[in-house]
Amino acid sequence: MPIFPRLNSVIAVIAMLLVLMSPGSWGEEGGFADEWKLIINFPMLWLPDIEGEIDVDGELINVDTPISDTLHNLDFGFIGEIYARHGPWMLGLRVMHLDTSSGSRIGPVGLLPGLPPLVGEYDVTVESSLFTSDVIGGYTLNDYIALYTGVRRSGLNMRVRTRANEEGSGIVELPGRVTITDEALYDWIGGVALTAPLGDSGKWRAVLEADTLIDGDNDTNY
Repeated sequence: MPIFPRLNSVIAVIAMLLVLMSPGSWGEEGGFADEWKLIINFPMLWLPDIEGEIDVDGELINVDTPISDTLHNLDFGFIGEIYARHGPWMLGLRVMHLDTSSGSRIGPVGLLPGLPPLVGEYDVTVESSLFTSDVIGGYTLNDYIALYTGVRRSGLNMRVRTRANEEGSGIVELPGRVTITDEALYDWIGGVALTAPLGDSGKWRAVLEADTLIDGDNDTNY
């Protein structure tokens, strides 16, 4: 299943902002602004510790990416949330996209002394794009507990790029780009959000969210 281009998630957030903040919806007396409250969480900091398995043509590949590796190899990252609340009811859009890359040098690999190497010396770069986007609806039980459900789209694109240091130095040439996995999954999720206010100003809060799979391919997230 194809991956959305990198900017699609950002465009979706901007488009929703423009619709929700248009004068026809929010600026008129007695209109939308009197009934709904818009909450924007941006910018945000996301430090993922990723561990799991990827199914590539029936073969399970282990993935273990600690936070330190993510920060060291980070190329691009975006995360943001928009919520529209009406009384205890809530609609939300949550978007995250993360690009990382890491490089190394391999070769040359020879067969016999005095003969050209089987594979020459190559610079190898492993690139990955990880993304999730949630469209959710929820109900707030009180100031501290909210329940929600919705649809999550998540996926991972991993590819390997190679570049020979000396063209033609090896008998076998490696392909310039190989896609390891390119997959997007859709899940129906249900979850709970626990909120604790920080201080008396009401501007800061700590939130713990956990959701589990109702139907789809992923497992529990928190």
